[in-house]
Amino acid sequence: MGNFVKSFFVNLFVDKNISNANSKDLKISSQKDSNNTIVLIDSGIGGLHILKECYKLLPNFNYVYVSDDANAPYGNKSKQELIEIADNLLEKAIKEFEPMLVVLACNTLTVNCIKHLRRKFKISIVGIEPALKKARINGGDIIIFATQSTLKYYNRLNKKCTWQLRLEYRKNKLRYYNKDKVHKVYISGLPAKIDEEVEKAIIKKSSRKLNKKIEQKLNEEIENNIKSNEETTEQTDEAVEGIDNIANENKENEYDNNLNSLMSILLQEFDNPIYKNTENLVLGCTHFIAIKKQLENIFGEKVQIYDGAIPVAKRVQFLIENDLKHNSNLKPIKKVGNFKNIKFSSTSGNPNKAKVAKTYFKNIYKH
Repeated sequence: MGNFVKSFFVNLFVDKNISNANSKDLKISSQKDSNNTIVLIDSGIGGLHILKECYKLLPNFNYVYVSDDANAPYGNKSKQELIEIADNLLEKAIKEFEPMLVVLACNTLTVNCIKHLRRKFKISIVGIEPALKKARINGGDIIIFATQSTLKYYNRLNKKCTWQLRLEYRKNKLRYYNKDKVHKVYISGLPAKIDEEVEKAIIKKSSRKLNKKIEQKLNEEIENNIKSNEETTEQTDEAVEGIDNIANENKENEYDNNLNSLMSILLQEFDNPIYKNTENLVLGCTHFIAIKKQLENIFGEKVQIYDGAIPVAKRVQFLIENDLKHNSNLKPIKKVGNFKNIKFSSTSGNPNKAKVAKTYFKNIYKH
C-alpha cells in the first residue's frame, strides 16, 4: 500500500500565461506520498476550519492542505469553470499522493462539482453543504449566508432536506411541514476580504514579534550601559518608552481585530428589519466561520449559527475508520508534535500564502 511518507506537497503552480479558470497546465511537483494521507482543498483559509476538526479526531494521519489561491475566488465562477478547476486539482493531487480520502472543504466546490468528481475518481470524496437540515429541525426563520454560486443550488438543497425530514418524521408517525421563512444572502467579494484581513493580521503579529526582539536587545544594551555608567541618558529613556509602547500595543487577538474591520460590511446587510425574526444562521461558506464571532455580536444569543465543520470531520472519521477495519495494510502514522504531519501549500506557488495558512491554522487550533 505504499511506504511511509517521505515528502509532502512541495508546490502547486499555474502558468501565468493561461487563465485561472482553465488551469489545465496546473503542475504538482512532489514525490509520491503514501495513502495514509488526507487531502483538503479550498480557495483560501476557510477550509482550515475543516482541517482543524479533522485533525482533532484523526491526528495520526498525514494531511495536505491545498489553498487554491491561483483560482480564487470560486464564488463568481460558472459551474463548468469550477468543474475544470476541481477536476484538474484532484487529478494531480491523486496522482502525486495516492490519498485515502479527499475533502472538498468548500461549499461552492461541493455543490457544483462533487457529483462529477465522484463519478470520475475511484476515491472517497467528502464535501460540505450548508447545514440547512439542522436549521429546519431547530425551527424558525433562517438565513443562508453563502456565495452566489452556492445559493444557486438552494432549491436542490431545500428539496433534499425536506425529503429527508419527511422520511424521518414519518418513521415516528409524524408529518413534517416546511413553513419556515428563508433569506438567501451573499455579500460579493467577502471571502477574498476575509483572506486579506487574516493575512494582514499575520503580518501585524510578525511585526510585533520583531518589536519584542528589538525591545529585548535594547534592554540588554541599557543594562550594560547602567553597569558601566550607572545611569542612562534621557534619550535612551525615551527610546525605551517608545519601544515598550509598541510592544504592548494591541495585545488582543490580531485576527479578531482585523476581522472587526468587516463589521461595517456585515451591518450594512444584516442591520435590517427583515431579519428581526431570524432564529437560525447557516454559514454556507467555510470562510465565514472566521467571522463567526462578529456575526454572534450582530445577532446575539437568540440566533443559532451552523457551520458544518464538525459533521464533515465526523464523516471523514467514519470513512477512515471503516477503511482501517477492512484494510490491514492501511495503518495510522506514529503520533507527531507541532503539526509536522500537515503540509500547507498554495496553487500560485507563493510560499507566503502557505505560511499564512499554517500560521492561521495554529491560531484557530488553540481556540
